[in-house]
Amino acid sequence: MDDDALSERIRSAFADISVPTRPELVGARKNRGGRWLLLRAASLVVAVLLAGFLLLRPDGSAVQPVDAWTAVPLPQDSVLIARAEATCGNGVVSDKTLASRPIDFGLPFSVVDGRGNGAVALFTDGTNNATCRFYWDRSGTVGSATSSYGRFTSTDSSRLDFLIGAGGSDSFDMVIGHSGTLATTVDVELESGADVTASLGHGFYLAWWPERGKILRIVARDATGAISGELDQPHF
Repeated sequence: MDDDALSERIRSAFADISVPTRPELVGARKNRGGRWLLLRAASLVVAVLLAGFLLLRPDGSAVQPVDAWTAVPLPQDSVLIARAEATCGNGVVSDKTLASRPIDFGLPFSVVDGRGNGAVALFTDGTNNATCRFYWDRSGTVGSATSSYGRFTSTDSSRLDFLIGAGGSDSFDMVIGHSGTLATTVDVELESGADVTASLGHGFYLAWWPERGKILRIVARDATGAISGELDQPHF
């Protein structure tokens, strides 16, 4: 079905819905038949919304919904890495600047954590760092990007640690740290019950989630599945 046909069907469905008048709504409180009328009208609206989940632009064309966030990140393939470097700059992209510097301050790319239609990328030389959060639409076009800069408090990459936590003192929506020498996986356990798999790259782990929450534990495991590092309730 093309976009014009979908738009016409959704408009027609809404046009056919009979909306109860005020007297009918008042009467609905007094009899079971009125309550059924309300439920019938509400169910019709819900059914049309579900059938027409493709939202409509002002020009009547359909907007494809973006993918939802997932606890397991997207693969760090060439497409995702290229999108991060093109959006945030890779140290040599002259048109991606903040004032007179590249958005990533010329730091080398380390790791990008993509989920749904968003990602956070880390650029660092091991001491100085820049993080870049960006989002894209279904076509892959980036619609927004924000960056922040700083210096790591530790350069010891041999063990699991907690270097950056976006949010507050004990409630975060992003975490970055060294994964440790032996780690092949790092998981972030949240108080909400979510178990978030972090992305790994160049000795760092990175993970983000939609809403701030308390981190109960961060666990790194080696190739055999044995725990190689563990942080309980990390905070600043």
